Amino acid sequence: MKPASQSSAEIAVEFGIDRRAEPRLEVDIRARVKSLDPVTSIGPSTVGRVVEISRHGLKLRVRRPFMIGASLQILAERKMFLAKVRHCSPVEDDYHVGVLLSELDS
Repeated sequence: MKPASQSSAEIAVEFGIDRRAEPRLEVDIRARVKSLDPVTSIGPSTVGRVVEISRHGLKLRVRRPFMIGASLQILAERKMFLAKVRHCSPVEDDYHVGVLLSELDS
């Protein structure tokens, strides 16, 4: 039985349970990340790295945090991606930002 103060996600992390719906592939790809939200889009893009990819998302390592729910434009490998921030957490002097890729109409 879990304590009332812990979420199921926190318990999964504590016990090393991977709840991901899709496999991840570790990569190291240079990227530029720009917030598209009116409040946070002022200023230049941020240099970062794509460190994991999956069918529907990316994990980025960047120097600054992004707000959960923010819309991002990601330029990597001469391709542009639009995404929404799902989570952002500090790691050493950087941040890991998990994003859900938006589907583009063809």
